[in-house]
Amino acid sequence: MELLKAATDLRLWLATAIVLSFLIPESDLPFSTFIIVILMIQMTLSMDGLRLSIQDLGTNRKGALISIFLSYVLNTGVTLLLGSFFIADNIEIWYGWVMLASMPCAIAVVTAAILTNENMETSVLAVTATYVSGLALTPLLSYILIGDAVNPLEILKYIVLFIVIPVILSRFTPRLHMKRSFKVPIINLMMAAMVFCSVNSNRGAMVDDP
Repeated sequence: MELLKAATDLRLWLATAIVLSFLIPESDLPFSTFIIVILMIQMTLSMDGLRLSIQDLGTNRKGALISIFLSYVLNTGVTLLLGSFFIADNIEIWYGWVMLASMPCAIAVVTAAILTNENMETSVLAVTATYVSGLALTPLLSYILIGDAVNPLEILKYIVLFIVIPVILSRFTPRLHMKRSFKVPIINLMMAAMVFCSVNSNRGAMVDDP
């Protein structure tokens, strides 16, 4: 029982991943590719058993609009405010903040929904609406702020990789008959692996230029 409780504790997984990312030497492994695969697995497991229809779009319209507002108004505003402190001293860092402010929300919010027992249907549709909106809003915001528009094909790629493909794969996962007690530890493991890849691959920059 204690082992199962530990396996479902995301904090323990993340703490372990951070410690290991500093203990294990850096390598030239394609961590960015690993992270993409990890996110696709997370999304597939999160949408296991989820069935969406056209009617669901109308039912969850409010959630989708709130998601778009939070991503492109509230989050963008706060991110730009924080990034503005770097304009005078380091314009390149400011550009990075602008790119962060222009992008849609992290796809892992869908994974967070299953870990916190939230409404998966609303979560998936809201994130999908946010990314579809990003096809226009992300290039527009980045162009207005720094004169360099993000290629909308990049956003389309994310939609295909993190939404379309997982939705298709999730049609087959019910055959595995995975219970929540089994899925959550796997999702936690994937989350920890993603944190390890992110921290380990950027450890040098964090230590040398904190």
